[in-house]
Amino acid sequence: MENLSLTKEKEKLEVELSLVRIELQREAELAKESVGLIKEKLILAKQAEELRHEVVAEKKVSADLQAKLDHQNKNIKMLTGTNQLNKILSTGRMESSHMGLGYTGRQNGNTGKTNFVSGGHAH
Repeated sequence: MENLSLTKEKEKLEVELSLVRIELQREAELAKESVGLIKEKLILAKQAEELRHEVVAEKKVSADLQAKLDHQNKNIKMLTGTNQLNKILSTGRMESSHMGLGYTGRQNGNTGKTNFVSGGHAH
């Protein structure tokens, strides 16, 4: 009877040992998976940091290009204004001339008396 009880105890312990081995195998697989995930996380963190640096560099390039564009636009507006001014000046007017642009000057027969004209009535 003692042998029977020892045999049952042995079988029970072998089943428990088998369950413990299965559990250890699962834990080992989880540990491997966990290590793999940690490695992947480190790689992704490094890539994210590199991308952050790249974004900062691209923003700097973008700001520099925007500044150049603004400067070029300012130069274009200035040159356009200069061309229009040159066109006006090239119409043959002298700097001291008051002729043109609405100035009629005094007529020979005019005695210098100014006539005021009514602008009409505002309603």
